Amino acid sequence: MMKSYSLQSPRSYGAILLMLALWVVLPFLLLLAIELIHRGSYGELQAWLSGNRSIILLNYLIALAISTFIIAIIGSFYLSFALSTLLLLLFALVNLYKLQFLGDPLFPWDLMLYQQVINLAPVLAKETGFWDLLLILAIVLAIFFSRKFLPAAKVHFSLRLLGLIVSLFLLYSIAFYKSSPVAESVIREDMKIHEHVWLQSMNYEINGSLLAFVMNVESAVIATPAGYHKQAIESIMAELEAKVASKKTFDRRLTPVELPQKPNIIIIMNEAFWDPTLLDKATFSADPMPFFRSLQKDYSTGTLLSPTFGGNTSNVEFEVLTGFSMSYLPPGSVPYQQHIKRPTPSMASLLKAEGYRTIAVHPYARWFWNREEVYHYFGFDHYHSIEDFEGYAYRGPYIADEEVSRFIIRETEKQEEPLFIYAVTMQNHGPYEANRYEENEVTVGGELSPPSIAAVETFTQGVVDVDRSLQILVDYYKDSPEPTLIVLFGDHLPFLGSNHSIYREAGFIERQEKDWSLDEYARMRKVPFLIWTNYDQVNVRLDGLSTSFLAPYLFRLSGMELPLYYHFLDHFQRRYPGLISNLLIDSQGNLLREMPEEDRALLDQYWLLQYDMMFGRQYSMGP
Repeated sequence: MMKSYSLQSPRSYGAILLMLALWVVLPFLLLLAIELIHRGSYGELQAWLSGNRSIILLNYLIALAISTFIIAIIGSFYLSFALSTLLLLLFALVNLYKLQFLGDPLFPWDLMLYQQVINLAPVLAKETGFWDLLLILAIVLAIFFSRKFLPAAKVHFSLRLLGLIVSLFLLYSIAFYKSSPVAESVIREDMKIHEHVWLQSMNYEINGSLLAFVMNVESAVIATPAGYHKQAIESIMAELEAKVASKKTFDRRLTPVELPQKPNIIIIMNEAFWDPTLLDKATFSADPMPFFRSLQKDYSTGTLLSPTFGGNTSNVEFEVLTGFSMSYLPPGSVPYQQHIKRPTPSMASLLKAEGYRTIAVHPYARWFWNREEVYHYFGFDHYHSIEDFEGYAYRGPYIADEEVSRFIIRETEKQEEPLFIYAVTMQNHGPYEANRYEENEVTVGGELSPPSIAAVETFTQGVVDVDRSLQILVDYYKDSPEPTLIVLFGDHLPFLGSNHSIYREAGFIERQEKDWSLDEYARMRKVPFLIWTNYDQVNVRLDGLSTSFLAPYLFRLSGMELPLYYHFLDHFQRRYPGLISNLLIDSQGNLLREMPEEDRALLDQYWLLQYDMMFGRQYSMGP
């Protein structure tokens, strides 16, 4: 039995001193454990500890505040210490694996993605290293057996209330330091602490996991842009109308198509579709995507600039369907989870107003990325998820891409009105473990390690299947009496190795992400795309077009008038076809880190319109 002491009484000063010592020391020990897990070696931890002491102090104060907050809520030292330890170590492990699997650390808004974490738990457990498991087991056992030695000290209500107030004040002051001139001056000027918001992996590495996480809290709050009001939006829209009337937004490369009837529009956002033959030091026994390349000779093709790498597929969807840009939102944002909470104009709602039947297809759990709710707000008539794929064949752990093609064909056969289908595939989702498929049709070799060859070969087989699934669609629709437009593109590059290791090993890039050149950054964001039609052969070459600028091209190729907002996107992309966080591509193909001063107004107008439709009064949508 644990002896119970009250901190209201001086009966056991030894117990009190022990609890106070643990209250002060345990958060520091947990801080060391968090950073050791994050950095992976004692040498890296020592290097961080020998750096800016103010950074270490704030990380410690955050750990102390969290522990104090839990004590204030529970009132028991032992239970509070146990819960603090488990929560902070869980934070460290989830942060580590998110960084390894997706290239981004854990963000405050990721806490809303608990369903995704639960769903991916088997994969994470499989990838958890022996020493990580041993550390977790040792800590759990230490917590359990410590009950025999620690007094069950209770904390007086007044001390709990004081601890609650102080801990919340401390956490709030750090999280929202930019809202207070005094706090901002202390942190930036006196402590020399700076956020590296443009590269969050470096932000966590320099500032520590806890501090970087807490400082990101304020980024989840979207501030109203300067100059946002009804007159400003109306002025932008009036200027657009004048440009449309004078043909100044017209892209000369793309003549609007005239059709006797509205075409079916089928968009396939293929999971991690990318050309593996771009890996210089890898060799391939055959071309994994010959049919795709044959179509590139006669149809519009090139590369799209994805806002993400290796994951966060819904953010690419967000850009394609809305024409909004992720570059205006805080790093790590997931609009589907955080921001789409009301009807929002999208390609689906616009086409629905034109008489289209609008359908979303994704052979996975319908709750994933909150798609069911978001698709409703976007104006889709129906959403087909994994529940609608009963009896369809799998390739590896996911529904085969070929089956998605057959599903799309069956949907078009059911409908009489023109159809808009937005399909998101799953087959080539990582990790790319060896022996996923019984046989790989393309053999990979070259100057790569055996594990890297195995991963690339598994991924490449997925690309072979993408190529075959595209041919199924084209073979069916090429003889269809209904005009049909098909778009195929990858959502992002595949996640090949922790910290982009296979890309570096294969010579595709040379450096770690924090040291990337603009060219390397662009290479890690460019994905292939193709627009095929069974009517006019329009052949436009585009390199590095942002996914948010794709919709105007599709509307023109479909013979439809562009909505006024699409005219703005068209006007913007004529000057800057590529726009993602930390990278701009101008009309001459030059790579830029920032918008030139003479075009800042254009960038600001984009954000005003996006804010208006996402968060504001939607003045731009008319009365």
